[in-house]
Amino acid sequence: MRCAYNQKVPRLRLISACVVMSVMCGNVGAKAVAPTSLQMSYKSCSYPPSNSKPAPYKPNALSWTAKGLGSATKGVDVSMWQHPSNQQIIFTNLSSPSMYGASFAFIKSSDGGNRDGGVSATWFQSDRQAAKAAGLIVGGYHYAVPGQSGKGTMIVPARNKNAKNYKKLLKVAAQYRHNDAVLQARQAYKNAMNTPLGDLPLTLDFEERPCGWTWGQVTTWTRDFLIEAQRISGRKPIIYANGYFVNKLNAFPAKDPKKPSQNFDFSVYPLWLASWSKTVATAPSSVPIWGTKWTFWQFTSDGALKDSPTAPTVPTSHTDLDVFNGTPEQLAAFAAKVTS
Repeated sequence: MRCAYNQKVPRLRLISACVVMSVMCGNVGAKAVAPTSLQMSYKSCSYPPSNSKPAPYKPNALSWTAKGLGSATKGVDVSMWQHPSNQQIIFTNLSSPSMYGASFAFIKSSDGGNRDGGVSATWFQSDRQAAKAAGLIVGGYHYAVPGQSGKGTMIVPARNKNAKNYKKLLKVAAQYRHNDAVLQARQAYKNAMNTPLGDLPLTLDFEERPCGWTWGQVTTWTRDFLIEAQRISGRKPIIYANGYFVNKLNAFPAKDPKKPSQNFDFSVYPLWLASWSKTVATAPSSVPIWGTKWTFWQFTSDGALKDSPTAPTVPTSHTDLDVFNGTPEQLAAFAAKVTS
């Protein structure tokens, strides 16, 4: 994941950077099938375009200690990108008190409409097994790509406004978007091995807006994903987001389907906030919706865990580092809790 609270245009990983991918089309309740004539291209419009030259990248904190978090409940988040040339992560080093003393690991388990061909799910299974064997509490996360799993036209072009059936087209498109969110939630739950108690609840990695979608459509899709994931798991999913995307949830609120006159309350879902900087700090600043009630904090993407030329703990130069807002005992209780 590469979306930080204090960076306007973060260094998104290759798979999430404005690339064009084919949509896997399928019906809700059925497995995704190969692209058909209904397929469409995906392009990210998550951040506004900028004509200015990007400033030179300045690395953030390299460790928990460098951030002033040496005594916190520590964790990492990893994905297939931490396995160059199929190298393994040494999770026993992460959990060892004499090395890093980490307590948890988030592991990417799914990506949009299976646009990675199931690679994330495969690595999740092996990494989860190794991490749990090392004594770490594990959680799977789904990188959301709205519109990649459903079937049908999800956006009605503005040029169709004068069409007699325009309102019907809007209604049908909204249903297709809903179906897509439901399908992604079901696939994410399955790929995270049904998030059993003892594992962390499923995380929705919220950092994508497809070109052509309004922010209101994106936040409504997010609502629908969360509702479905909670329904099938019996647990409230975690939301991973930076301040930019939190602000979008706040500025373009989705309606509560049970109380249409009210806005949907995203604050009931645990927040995993991405907020990077080099400054020593003990807690993120207040953000909309959640205030200071964050649950996890990703404070850097520049963790230096490539600590050996022959057998590094993590075989990449950069690793996301995190902390939990509580003690290891409270983390274990959180992972064991049924929330709905």
